[in-house]
Amino acid sequence: MAIRKNVFWNYKEERYFPDNTFPQRTYELASLGITHADPQYHISRLEGVTFYVFEYIISGRGTLRVEDQVFYPQAGDVYIMHPDVAIEYWSDPNDPWVKIWFNIYGELPQKLIEMYNLSNCVLFKQCPLQRDFQQALDIIRQNQSNAGLEFALSLHRICAKLSDHHHNISFERKDKAALRIRDFLHEHYSKNIRLADLAQLIQRTPEQTLRIFKKEFGITPMHYLQELRLKFAKQYLLNTNYTLRTIAEQLGFQREYYFAAWFKKCTGLAPGHFRRQL
Repeated sequence: MAIRKNVFWNYKEERYFPDNTFPQRTYELASLGITHADPQYHISRLEGVTFYVFEYIISGRGTLRVEDQVFYPQAGDVYIMHPDVAIEYWSDPNDPWVKIWFNIYGELPQKLIEMYNLSNCVLFKQCPLQRDFQQALDIIRQNQSNAGLEFALSLHRICAKLSDHHHNISFERKDKAALRIRDFLHEHYSKNIRLADLAQLIQRTPEQTLRIFKKEFGITPMHYLQELRLKFAKQYLLNTNYTLRTIAEQLGFQREYYFAAWFKKCTGLAPGHFRRQL
């Protein structure tokens, strides 16, 4: 995959333009990159754009106007700009933002936005996704051999986490130890996680760990992990053309056979049947 890099010093931006020769043709990357601190940064698109824009604010702050709504993103926030909507956004001149961003066309981002109920969402306050955005950027920037697939999987994870953050969690009211376990499960869902690992993470006994997590989320950490894996498995089967082997590897199964048996036990359907039926 060829990648063209440009540095735009008028806006202090580092931009990358992939050639989009990906084996999965469900999306195209128009561009992606990093915006560095610039008090003069100001972009206005009164006719909107034809792609989705995902941006994570690393530091600083700014203003985002979407038609008649005004938002004030700052460090730790994520925002999505949807196609065909008038937008204007600019840095705070006294505290200009630094941000990672992706401009994405195609069926995949549209399907993910719809599936995760993000169609009416713009700003996600204090959403811990810097690592996810950085990894997605590095996949393209480092020109990995399977960059198309890996970036698509990263986009899946980002949308899933945005959905959880927006729809399911009230961070102010949740126990901090339970949230730390939850974040750990989201970061390491493809790993072999033991209750002892989670107990060590929050410096509690296994019994206390179970009680803390179940009180906040209504299920045990292991049950939560299985539901998380199953949600990703269904999304990959329904919205991508990834092979069962690839999906199994992404979810932490050593062999396709084990993944297929687990999926059938959970849903009553073999993965291939589930994909064809729906």
